[in-house]
Order: sequence, then structure tokens, then C-alpha cells
Amino acid sequence: LRMNLSGSSASTPTRVDAYGTGAAPLVTGLDVLSNWTLHSGKIYKTTIAPGMYPRQVRISGVRQKLARTPNTGFFQTTNKTWNGIYGSWIATQSEATLVGATVITQQDPWSFNGQAVNAKVGDAVYISSGSDYGGVKAGYPYGFQNKLAFLDSEGEWFYDINTGIVYLWAPGGVNPGTLTVEIDTRSRGILMANNQTDVQVKNLKLEGFIDAILDVNTWDLKRIVLENLDMSYAYRAVEQGNSVNTGPLADGNIYRNNYIHDIFNDAITIYSGNGHVVEGNIIEDIGLDPWTGANYQHWGFNGITTTGGTKNQTVRRN
Repeated sequence: LRMNLSGSSASTPTRVDAYGTGAAPLVTGLDVLSNWTLHSGKIYKTTIAPGMYPRQVRISGVRQKLARTPNTGFFQTTNKTWNGIYGSWIATQSEATLVGATVITQQDPWSFNGQAVNAKVGDAVYISSGSDYGGVKAGYPYGFQNKLAFLDSEGEWFYDINTGIVYLWAPGGVNPGTLTVEIDTRSRGILMANNQTDVQVKNLKLEGFIDAILDVNTWDLKRIVLENLDMSYAYRAVEQGNSVNTGPLADGNIYRNNYIHDIFNDAITIYSGNGHVVEGNIIEDIGLDPWTGANYQHWGFNGITTTGGTKNQTVRRN
């Protein structure tokens, strides 16, 4: 849903809400996959649009793993620099195997980093940017994902961004056409346009989005209310503003009595504005999976974050 409205006011707000009785309406970013054909062995394939960045494939509601190595746990670094990850396992692999893959590493003690491998030399792979934590540099976890070559066990999948082909080794090696298989294809659940005021979103269930479920990553938003929402299975639940937003600030927004769970990185991140209220929210199981939640920013996996010079926030009873 893209909210681009005019005419709302404090006395006559625009409201997106459940109607009548029964279960909360579901807003989902997931599409069902079908038309599977055999690729090789027990790996099947189907085609969706190219150029997307899906984070999850689910079978009957259970997330499967993006093709990775190792299949369980992590390798351990022997050294780290600001843009290099060193390890004995890396030394055994070819450049063709690792360049273009995504390396996941605990670059700092407080966060996981995920970036494409640009080069491989000896026992090291290199990324575009990182951080050089001054502590111990050996023994940090790392692994690789997002290459078809790593799809070597059941419950793993891979999406080719150039062709749009989705590959899947379903549990038990069965044809995925006999199962309910879903993939996230939408970046956001609700996106607020610039200059929105007095918009209320209440009593909905939102799940399965690539980025933020509710993105108020825009300018001059005032008196936005997000209340009694069930939000799950996305990179973030709520993102207000961003770290490079130079437009007018958002003011007086309310995030109240929401149930936020099973989030891959942060739950609520507020980059801009003053006088916001974050209260009565239940937040659990965030930072759900470092393989899915890792980012290039070297921070994250927080419940509630206010940053960027924000002032006079009220955060209580969460």
C-alpha cells in the first residue's frame, strides 16, 4: 500500500483499519510459487521476475535456507581487516567459487556484515567496505551464501537475479509442486509518501516483506499512528526516515500496542523527527537470523533505535 493522501487533519484523520469481526486482515508480501520442473538431482526450479532481492522462501509457513556454506554453523576467521576476511577454509577454494557470493561475518562484536565478495587472494576474500574492530581478529564466525554452487542439501534455495529462476531442494527431495511454497517479492507493506499527516494504520497483520513492513522513510510526516498491528518476517518492522534524509523532519508520530516478532534485523528504527511516542509494544525474536539479517552498515539487530539527532522521544512500557 502506498499512502499518498491529502485532506487529512487531526480532527478528520485517514484510517486504514480492519472492518467488522473475525481475524485481522492479512497484508502479505509473499507469492505462491508453482510450475516447478526438475533441474538436476533433487533440485527443482521455477521462474519469477528477474532483478528482485528476495530474503525468504517458505514451505507451509516454515522458512528454508538460502544456499550457503557451511550448511550448519560457521567457519572461523584467522584474521580480519576493514575489508578483508581471512580463513583456512577460504584458502582451499577457487576464486570462481567465492567471487560474487555474499560473505556473512561477525565483523564487529555487536553485528553481522553481509556483502558481495569482490576478490579472493590466497586465504582472504575482500569486500567493498567494512569496519576494523580493534579487538581480537581471529575466531570470528563467517560463511558464504547466495550462489547456486552452495545449494547442496535439502531445505535450501537460490534465486538467480539475472534470469529470475528460483531453485529449491525441498525437504524430503519431493517435487515442490506438491507443497505450498512462497517467496517474498514485495519490498514494503505500507509506504508513506512525503508530506503525509494524520494517517492511522490499525488492527492489521502484515508479514513477509523484503525490507521494512512499514516504511515512513520520507519527509515531513506528522501525527502518523501505527497501532495494534501484528508485524513479522521482514528485514525491519518499522523504519522512519533514513541516515541520509535531509528533508523536513517527521514529528509527533505514535507507535503503540503493536506485536512485532520474527524480524531479521531491527524492530523499530527512528532516524528523524521529534516528539514521537513508542509505547506498549511487544517485541520478540528480532535479529532472528544473521544469515538473513546481516547488512553493510555494521550495526543493527536492535529492538528500538532512535538516532540521527532526534529529540524529545517518549519510549515506555515496551
